[in-house]
Amino acid sequence: MSIASPQSRDRVTSPVLVAGTGNAFEGKIGMVALLDHLYTTIGHANVSGVAGNGSTTFATSVTYHSTFEGGMQEGIVILYAENGAGSSPAAAVMLKVAVS
Repeated sequence: MSIASPQSRDRVTSPVLVAGTGNAFEGKIGMVALLDHLYTTIGHANVSGVAGNGSTTFATSVTYHSTFEGGMQEGIVILYAENGAGSSPAAAVMLKVAVS
């Protein structure tokens, strides 16, 4: 599981395109979220794979609303892998970005 775009420390604007790889089950990989500098979710989107099952690529657009009005702030992009049992995420990948 990985995030290929954006890359760590990239400056992002809304909507941000998040692309990478993950393990899909019935087309679903999980969810991608964008957190602000206080670790509050400011945007999220479901992630579906190109292939229906197994290792696959994805690309999804995440619209967000920045909570910081003074310009840029630190943020985190998180890819959560869906747990087939319906409970907590099975895994997560994170990277830091600059949110504007």
